[in-house]
Amino acid sequence: PYISQAIATNPDVIFSPNWGNDLRLVTKQAISLGLKVPWATYFLGDVENIKAIGAGDELVGSVACEGYQLTIPGEGNKKFREGFHKKYNFYPTWTAGKAYVNVMFWAEAVKAAGKDDIEAVKKAWEGLEYNGIAGNMKMRACDHQTIRPVWLAEIVKHSEFYDHPHVGEAFM
Repeated sequence: PYISQAIATNPDVIFSPNWGNDLRLVTKQAISLGLKVPWATYFLGDVENIKAIGAGDELVGSVACEGYQLTIPGEGNKKFREGFHKKYNFYPTWTAGKAYVNVMFWAEAVKAAGKDDIEAVKKAWEGLEYNGIAGNMKMRACDHQTIRPVWLAEIVKHSEFYDHPHVGEAFM
């Protein structure tokens, strides 16, 4: 019923907080029912989501956001992306990129602590800043939450990495 309601309003864009299989199902169903507008979602840039949705040009112009995008500009990400591809013969997904960034941030906390003692690392991490392939991150001391950039990228028809639509150059 939600898709029918959306179609009736003639929207310019659909924002969906859905992710994983829920995102796949709602976009596939919406496309099959004729809802042909851009989407703005958190996990749409995941290559597996795009492949599972099976859409061609229907997703072009949609916007994906995430803490890591394959297309983040800069030499650091380019080097990471190329090294990853050379080793595994596929490009890093957002989960692989985010995992890499998070482990590197943790390693900086261990280095700052001077040892791998849990309490010492937690204390050293408080207020620590790290500038990695996805931008500058800071660990808030008050609640141990990370402040980090969120990267946006438009789904483009011709990806430099895949033979199907995928994210274009990322921006903040």
